[in-house]
Amino acid sequence: MVMFAVIASLHWVIAAAQSAPNDPLSQQVLARVANPLLTSAQFLIPAAVAISGIHKMMEHRESGGSFMVDMVAKGGGAILVLQLVKAISGVG
Repeated sequence: MVMFAVIASLHWVIAAAQSAPNDPLSQQVLARVANPLLTSAQFLIPAAVAISGIHKMMEHRESGGSFMVDMVAKGGGAILVLQLVKAISGVG
């Protein structure tokens, strides 16, 4: 089921990249809406992962090593996925 979702999302991303509109309205939406949202998500998602990890450490449910693994895996993975979306959609 997970592989189906991954393959379907890849097909959607490829189709979106091939049919990127070049009209002025779409470019304005990309520049004024999509770019700020994706950029803010690049900071907010790792911050939420960090806050969640610190909260787990304070409750002694998680060690420092697992906190670092979560930060690298979840926070770094989110940044990489958002960079991929920005690159495919043509957002600066």
